[in-house]
Amino acid sequence: MVPKQALPALGVVAMLLLAGCGSLGGGTQSPAAAETDRTVVDAVPAKAEIVVVADPVGLATDPTTETVANELLSDFGQPANYSEIQETAFQQANRNLSATFSELGADANLTVSGIGRLATFSTQPAGLASPSQAGAEYGGVIVQADLTAAEVASLYEQGTAELPERAQDSVMETTYNGVPFYRFNGSSYPNAVAGQQLPQTQSTAFAVLDSEAGLHAAGTPQAVRDAVDTYLGEAPGVAEDIRPQVTDRTYLSAGVNATATDIESLSQDGSLPGNATSVTGALRTGEETVSVEFAVTFDTATAAQTAADQARQNLSADAPYDTSVSVDGQTAQTTLTATATETADGIQQLIQQFAGTGMASNSAASS
Repeated sequence: MVPKQALPALGVVAMLLLAGCGSLGGGTQSPAAAETDRTVVDAVPAKAEIVVVADPVGLATDPTTETVANELLSDFGQPANYSEIQETAFQQANRNLSATFSELGADANLTVSGIGRLATFSTQPAGLASPSQAGAEYGGVIVQADLTAAEVASLYEQGTAELPERAQDSVMETTYNGVPFYRFNGSSYPNAVAGQQLPQTQSTAFAVLDSEAGLHAAGTPQAVRDAVDTYLGEAPGVAEDIRPQVTDRTYLSAGVNATATDIESLSQDGSLPGNATSVTGALRTGEETVSVEFAVTFDTATAAQTAADQARQNLSADAPYDTSVSVDGQTAQTTLTATATETADGIQQLIQQFAGTGMASNSAASS
């Protein structure tokens, strides 16, 4: 989920992604993701306490996704035509993007297949943060997309020209640490972008981290500045214990710093014994499998063992999918793997049973 404070900064540029990708589609693996060894995670700053990395285009175009989707369609009595659905959705998304660029008169050629991974990051939401960690909003999103600095500048110039005069006065184009930096003062910004309601008092920013690699950052101004510094190697990145995995065919991953969260309010049912310090997870595919992995680190090995025992009790021995629960030091790890040809009932059972393990109910999925 994109932090709400990042939305206004996407204004002129990222609204195009929202407009074009409102319906998920397929295509080829994003060239933006393949052109560089640097990833969106490399720009996530050390202050981040929640990080979620997603590759929706990659997931939509993965062959295992097609196999699973066709099985689900068949089980619900529908034609197994996922590839046609995907192609139609992509064509519509590309038409939306093209129409938006045309309406703005901007020189940009972004298509859905040119959108790679994105990483959202933030500190803990006020409702979940422990009293000692509560503070000002901080968060953003790193986007991998085939947009150059010149195209972003064109979008900015054409887009701001369409804004009311009072809104134009609230937008500033500058540089920060040598990269293009755009700041938006929310008090004068439009009420909505691409159908998304925007907060009106939060100033936000957008930066071109790496034009050649197609990496961009948006969010609260300080978060974007920190992302720039982190990407340039001038500031530390996200802590290793919550750094999401970014590998081939890993399409959703996350990490959460649990020490900054009010765990007591989340664990009144005893689903997380002891004090959890971090939670990580991943959704990935293989040639014929879809797997979901979660790992919760606790403050003691005893708490980790208790969590693992609880997970084993909740996972049915005769379930139509493979499961594995293990303890490594102070980390309780759970892995579930479903074959790509599982029935809809089997996949639903997997989700329902895993959600009851206690380890999943308080964790986040990841890349």
